[in-house]
Amino acid sequence: MSVHLGNTLHPQEKSASTTRNHPFQKFRQRGILFKHLRSNALRAVLLLILVLTPVTGVAPSEEPIRISGSTTIQPIAAALASVYESRTNEKVVVTGGGSGRGIQDVLEGKSHLGMVSRSLKDEEKNKLQHVTIGYDALVIIVNTANPLETISRDTLVNLYTGKIQSWKEISAWDQPVVLVSKEFGRGTLELFMQYTGLRHPQEREKYPAGPFISEAAFEVGSNLESITLVGGIPNAIGYVSMGTAFALQAQGMPIKVLTLEGVVPSKETVQNGTYPVIRELNLVFTDPSQVQPLIDLFLSPEGQRALINEGFIPAVR
Repeated sequence: MSVHLGNTLHPQEKSASTTRNHPFQKFRQRGILFKHLRSNALRAVLLLILVLTPVTGVAPSEEPIRISGSTTIQPIAAALASVYESRTNEKVVVTGGGSGRGIQDVLEGKSHLGMVSRSLKDEEKNKLQHVTIGYDALVIIVNTANPLETISRDTLVNLYTGKIQSWKEISAWDQPVVLVSKEFGRGTLELFMQYTGLRHPQEREKYPAGPFISEAAFEVGSNLESITLVGGIPNAIGYVSMGTAFALQAQGMPIKVLTLEGVVPSKETVQNGTYPVIRELNLVFTDPSQVQPLIDLFLSPEGQRALINEGFIPAVR
C-alpha cells in the first residue's frame, strides 16, 4: 500500500509551497544558496527536499483517507498510515502544507484529518472537533560554528526585527546575522509570533503598529528546510520543532539548540511546564466516524511510541 508524502516540489510542478515567497527563491535570485551550504551532505538533504519521490505500491480502488497539514506531525502520520494500510487494506494519503492548510482542507472537505501543531483558536474549535496526540516545543537553533549558547526573548525580538544585524553585538563573533523564518500560515510561525509578539510582513494592514519580522528573513516551509539552511549557513538562526531538531542533530546535522530564557529545552522541561514555548500536536476533523480507527491508532501505545521516536512528548502516559 502506498503512503504518499506531500509537500514535495518537482521541477515542473506547483505545490502548496510554491508561492510568491518560495523557500529558496531569494537564494536562487542571488545565486548564493550552494555557496552558503558548506557540505555535500547538506546539499544532498536540500535536493531531497526539492525532489522527493513518493513511495508507491499497489493501492485499492476506493477513495483514500486523506490527512494533511503540519509538517511537524507529517512523519508520524506517514509511519502510522503504513501500519493502518497493512491492517485494513484502506489507502491513506498523507500530505503537508502547514497547520493552516490542514484546517482549511478539513473545512473544505478535501481531507478527513488535519494535522495542527499548535493549540486551536476559539473560532476553530467552534467549527472542528480535535484530539491532542502529543506535545512539542519551539526551539531556537544556530549553526555549531556560532559561539552563542543561550538567548533571551528580547534578543530574539531584536534579531528578527533586524535591530541586531551582526552577531558581534551580542557575542565576540564578528559575522552578519542571517534570519530563517517560516511561511505565512505555518503553525510554527504562529507559535513564534505568539511568543515574541512579532507579526508577519503580510499582516501590515491588519496590524499596522507591528512590530514585524524583518523582510530580509529567508522564508521556508517545513522544519527540515529550516534546519538544513541553519545547518548549512554558519551565521544563520532559525526556530523549529524541538523533536525534529533533536532528531536531525542526532543524525549529524551541525546545529545547536539554544537555551531560552535560562531554560534548557528537553522532554523534562516540556513536561514540567518550565520551558517557555510549548505547543500541542492536534488532529482535527468534522466526522469522527470516518477517522476514529486512525485516531485510536495515534493514541494507542504503538502510536504514542511512534510519536516518542520522533522526539515528541506523548499525550497518553
